[in-house]
Amino acid sequence: FASGLCAPAWSEVDLYPFPKVDDVRTVKVKEKKPADPFVQALSKKFALPEELLTEHILQGLGRVELIRLILISKKSGKSLEELAKEREKGTKLAKIAQSAGVEPKAVRREADSVFKEIEKKAAQIRTQVTPSTAAVAGVDNTISRPDTGEKKK
Repeated sequence: FASGLCAPAWSEVDLYPFPKVDDVRTVKVKEKKPADPFVQALSKKFALPEELLTEHILQGLGRVELIRLILISKKSGKSLEELAKEREKGTKLAKIAQSAGVEPKAVRREADSVFKEIEKKAAQIRTQVTPSTAAVAGVDNTISRPDTGEKKK
């Protein structure tokens, strides 16, 4: 070969034909878990988004406490987020209710009755989602008797 005629063909071939890692965009699809049955029932009762209620519970609000804040919000016209921020600062629920112009004792009584109602609905949702009689794949409820070979249920 004469030097300088042309470079060998293999030098032009890309030895790594796959796309660079930076070029590939991976999208992770998160499967949305269903909300807690209590949150689902509460969301339906007050027409509030489940995500918002779940977020408040994860931030540390108790169930009855959340119901009381929702009731104060509905009666006073203040936003639930604003009331939750006051509560996170340590303000007592009675003081939040008074500053919103709502009777604290009435809110507490109503919250207790709403809590009982929501608990019943949540129990119904739980039984719909996970029925106790559901069959599990590969599991047989019969037991073989070793002496007779009969199956006992």
